[in-house]
Order: sequence, then C-alpha cells, then structure tokens
Amino acid sequence: MKRILLGAVVILTARAALAQPAPSPQFTREFQAGVDAYRLGQYAEAREHLEKARAFEAALPGPYRFLAAVDQSEQKFEDCVAHAREAIRLNPQSVEIEATRKLHDDCRASLGRPAFPGAIGDGGAIAVTANIEGAAVTLGGLKYGATPLAPRAVAVGEVEIGVSKQGWLPQTAKVAVLPGIVTDVDIKLEPDPDAKVDTGPELGTTKPVELTTGWLVIKAPVASLAVQLDGAAVTAGADGRIEGQPGEHEIIVTAPGHEPWRRRVRIARGQKIEVEATLIDSDARARSRTIGHVAIGAGAVIAIASAGLAIYAQGQANDARDWALIERSRPSTVPIGTTDPLVPVHTRTQIQDASDRAKKFGLMSDAGFAAAAITVGVGVYFLVSERPRERAGAPAPFAIAPLIGPGDLGVVVAKGGVW
Repeated sequence: MKRILLGAVVILTARAALAQPAPSPQFTREFQAGVDAYRLGQYAEAREHLEKARAFEAALPGPYRFLAAVDQSEQKFEDCVAHAREAIRLNPQSVEIEATRKLHDDCRASLGRPAFPGAIGDGGAIAVTANIEGAAVTLGGLKYGATPLAPRAVAVGEVEIGVSKQGWLPQTAKVAVLPGIVTDVDIKLEPDPDAKVDTGPELGTTKPVELTTGWLVIKAPVASLAVQLDGAAVTAGADGRIEGQPGEHEIIVTAPGHEPWRRRVRIARGQKIEVEATLIDSDARARSRTIGHVAIGAGAVIAIASAGLAIYAQGQANDARDWALIERSRPSTVPIGTTDPLVPVHTRTQIQDASDRAKKFGLMSDAGFAAAAITVGVGVYFLVSERPRERAGAPAPFAIAPLIGPGDLGVVVAKGGVW
C-alpha cells in the first residue's frame, strides 16, 4: 500500500514539474489587446500592447509572432525576421509554427535573401554572407563554400561558422540553427594589418577591399543590349557585371527590333545575380497579333453564316411539322379537291424532304458554330499570347534570379505580402 501511495506521489510530482504555468491576467489582457489592434490595422497600438505582453511573459512565443506580423505590415523586415525567429525558438512545436515559418520566409524574401531550394523539412538551413566576396566558409570545421553562401541544409542545433580570406582577419561565430527555416549569418571581416598592400606592380598584391554593393549579370540571346537601372542607362563591365546598391531596383532591357523587357530585382551586398531577359521580336509579335485579328474576324463571319443556316433549318423543320399536322387533320369525308384550294396538299415525300433539309442544314449550322468557336479561340490565343506583359503604371514583376557567386546554389525570388 505504501508503494502504491509513493508511486502516485511521484507521478503527481512529475506532472506538476512538467506543467506549464498559466499566463498572468496582465499578459492575457495586453496580448489580446495587441492582437485585436493588429487585426484592425492599428499597428503602433498593437506594438505597444505586444511589447507589454512580452515583458510580462518573455518565454511565450505569441507576442513575438504578432510583433513579426506588425513588423511586416510596417515593412520592418529585419525586425520581422528576428521576431519570427524568436517565436520559433521558444516553441518549435507550436500549432502556429507553419504560419510563423511562412511569415519568417516572406520577410526574408522581402529583404532579397535567397530561399532554400526545396523543402527543409524537420532539419534546418544556414546562409552566410560577409562584407567581402569569395571568403571561405566552414561549418563545424568542414568547408562548405565561399561567401555569399546560399542556404545549405544542416542539422538543427548550435553550429560554429568560420569565415576567412587572405588579407583579412579570420572570424568565427556560433549560431543556433532552428528547424524549418533558413538561419542567416552575416560576418564582418576586418583587414589584416600585416597584409601586404599594393605599392607597385613589382609586388603584384592589392589591398583588401570591403564590399558595399552587389552585381547584376544580364543574359539574353540578342546582341546590342541596352540596360537601364532605375531609369538611368548603365554599362556592364568587362566581365558583364553591372554594379548596384543593395535593395530593390527596376531594370529595363532593350535591343533593336525587340520589345522592351522590364523587371524588378533585389540586389544584395556581395551577391552576383544572373537575370535572364526574354526579349520578344517586334515583327513576330505584330504578325501574331495580325493572325489573331484575322482569325477572330473569320470566326465571326463563319458564325454569321452558321446563324443563317440555323434559321433556314428551323424554317424547314417548322414547315415539315405544320404540313404533317395539316395533312393529319384534313377531313377524310371531304374530297381533297374541295380542301386543296384552301390549304395546299403536301405529299409524304414533300414533308420528308423538308424534314431532311432541316436536319442537313441543322448539322451544317452546328458544324459551322463549332468551326467559328475554334477559329475565334485560335485568334484569342494569338492575341493573348502576344499581349503586352505589363500594364502601364503597374509595377514590373520580380525576376527569378539565380545566384552565381562563388559557392552559390539556388535562386533569389522576392515577393511582398501582408500576413
């Protein structure tokens, strides 16, 4: 009996140790007020209440998740990533974890950071950038590539990162990789004071240079390209790169005899991004649109002719029906010669011929309508497929941009949104 009582006491004690304390009333009041204000679009008020709720219960993920949503609405994407990450760290098993991860990923995309190519699953991923390009990156002592390092799959938990390059002092950092998201690490290397600097061609060395810009490489199967970046004409360097400041930019690519191509792209510091420009031949587009107009016009003519056939077929069907009704109702006791002057006699053959004509021209009409629909459909296809890809005054779509820097793998796809 004592053993049973002792076992019950141990079980109850374990449950009490595992039980989570209920949130304080102050936390509940401030948190709910923050959520309500966020949903009403009152972001400043929502942030104030959520900050107070976080102060009451710093270990609960809810305030961080909604602070990230407020950050995104106010386009404070760096803060959004940090708050969403903290919410995931505090409770990676939350029922809201998928929504929190999506919020985190959307804010990363808005910052122009590359997405993980595929599904992360229960593991994690890490991306490493630095203030210089081509610095060697090690994770847990193993070499993984060079900066900027696109997201790579790694195990969840703490990992030690090393970044080094000749002429710069190596740096290490420890970060916690969280499940289901990309952990971004930015390392700042300091110039090595003992490194050689360029004092003449006999040395053949150069002073390390810190990167503050990124680059675009425009690819197109057309010669004589002209590129505008944010409305200003730019010229690519000898290596085909166009330098630009980090952030969102609009590029317009033109070539003789081709339609202009306009896209938005995000340039990230130290990243070299390749953009494939699809230029449409102006003459080919004009020919396609002409074919589309002709096809729609031909379809309309066929439809009108088919409508005429349908009217004629309906008339023949009405005549056959009326003639048959008259002949069936003609009095059998009265001589035909008596009724013929009033209602002309129609033989069975005449009635059958009218019925056959109705069916024949009805089928011709149906076939004509089908042909008209197909012809119009072809015309619409040519017009739609060759329609302008953009509306005047509307923002250009984002370009899907593969990363082509040293050790890179993946693409940059940026898209804004409201969560």
